[in-house]
Amino acid sequence: MKVTWIAAGTLGCAGALVAALGGADLLRPAGPDLSQAVAEPGSHRIAATAGARPARVHTAPRIPAPAGPATPQASGRVAPPQPAPGPAWSRVVANGDTLDSLLAESGLAPEDRRAVVAAIADKTDAGGLRPGHRVSVQSLSDGTPAAVSLTIDDGRRVVTMLRDSPDSRLIDPETTTRAHAGTVAVDGTIFAALEGADIPTRFAADFTDTLGGIVDFRRDMQGGETLDVLWHEDVSADGTRIGQPGLRYAALALDGAVIELLDGAGGVTVFRNGNLVQTAAMPVEDARLSSPFGPRDHPIRNRVIMHTGVDYAAARGTPVHATAPGRVSFVGRRGGYGRVVEIDHGDGRMSRYAHLSTVAQELSDGDRVGAGDVIGAVGATGLATGPNLHYEVRIAGRPVDPLSDERVAEMTETTDRAAAARRLAAARTETAARLDRRVAAMSRLTLSTKGK
Repeated sequence: MKVTWIAAGTLGCAGALVAALGGADLLRPAGPDLSQAVAEPGSHRIAATAGARPARVHTAPRIPAPAGPATPQASGRVAPPQPAPGPAWSRVVANGDTLDSLLAESGLAPEDRRAVVAAIADKTDAGGLRPGHRVSVQSLSDGTPAAVSLTIDDGRRVVTMLRDSPDSRLIDPETTTRAHAGTVAVDGTIFAALEGADIPTRFAADFTDTLGGIVDFRRDMQGGETLDVLWHEDVSADGTRIGQPGLRYAALALDGAVIELLDGAGGVTVFRNGNLVQTAAMPVEDARLSSPFGPRDHPIRNRVIMHTGVDYAAARGTPVHATAPGRVSFVGRRGGYGRVVEIDHGDGRMSRYAHLSTVAQELSDGDRVGAGDVIGAVGATGLATGPNLHYEVRIAGRPVDPLSDERVAEMTETTDRAAAARRLAAARTETAARLDRRVAAMSRLTLSTKGK
């Protein structure tokens, strides 16, 4: 279980209170021992009556943190007994609710509510409260509010201990990771094929995004292609899915080729017929970044203007490489860009290489290129003060910072091919084993159904 601390909190009878809020494990992280905290005698100003909500007379005082463990003092006196957990208030968030309004409904005073909202805001967006979330307030036996729990998405909770300065902790639920595998025949769209096989449809976007420059999903797929998928998901103790499922491995069998996608800690790796495919490369090797993305004083137009890409200063004639697989969508001149090559990478992504002195021989619209292929050479055509490459990335027609895009920022040419091959073999083995188990289970189900 991951527990993030804002500050180490102390609270009288904290163990019981936290358990009442469903989070006994709050006592486990390193920090001051919550069980040693005591309440200041005579400090509680809330009168409680059995079966009724406590009536607030004055603002509930905070429970002070003691200077040390509750041990007998030199005077021979011992710490007063700790109050037991008292009533709890809880409500599911409905349309129109705010965190402040719910805390007011629970009986918290305005200053208490402000402190709790501020503490929770350090860990999550309190303004992003949505129907289905839950707010709970736990009190001591004398009615003093002691802790607030906000249950948000995927079972995560923000627990706030009320003391001189409320402390909030973000707690992730205990989860178990389960692996699943499935196989489908793609006769229409990949989305429809996954949906029909009860495989997470969000993977369809992963396929088109990652493989868009390698597979032309409209031209290369004729119908009937086989797609194997291995994925994992986290589930809570009661079996509820937590978070989004994660794709581990996929294999798409095309006519004459098998494209495999392997996702791991180092990013996505693509294989074609078992051979590693480089999916990203730098546009110019050993070049200096001379102008970043964003507003800048234009060196020729003498005014501030948006720079829609990044510039790499390099000697005229330095080779320019395609940064990712794709299909050439334009070769020619575009005003101030000078001579350019544009590549469509699929899923609305396009890269542009400008100010080129020359274009690779015989490169034309519609040609396929791979990551690292030479497409031209550095030049100074168009509005340029000297030889450089203007490199631009657009998504759905809008320019984005190329160096902020994960597929570019994490580019590397030092892939350990042997390690990648081992991971691929392991993924293939696990997928095959799980598919076999799934087929066996379906066969047993069919036999048992026929016997009825």
